[in-house]
Amino acid sequence: MEKTAIKVRLRRIRSSHTNLRTNEVIGECRSLPELGSRFIMTAKPLQNPKANFRLIYSTPIQAIEWSGNTVRFVTENSTYELDLLGEKYEATVAS
Repeated sequence: MEKTAIKVRLRRIRSSHTNLRTNEVIGECRSLPELGSRFIMTAKPLQNPKANFRLIYSTPIQAIEWSGNTVRFVTENSTYELDLLGEKYEATVAS
């Protein structure tokens, strides 16, 4: 199955936890943030050389605000900004 991957930069603006471990992550997502859904993206692993990717996911999104190629979204615990970096490509994903 082919899906379009979007290169993105996720920045943590505010958070009540440290689960993300970094304030900025550059990677890719398969879908944009949607109200009521979790945002999911992948990136290069931070420390484990045997890992293929880092999985980042949010709690359900409660609010979304777009400004150009940037979307700010609020979850149960955090506020993030997601920059669309403009690179889209076809990626093969296992079905």
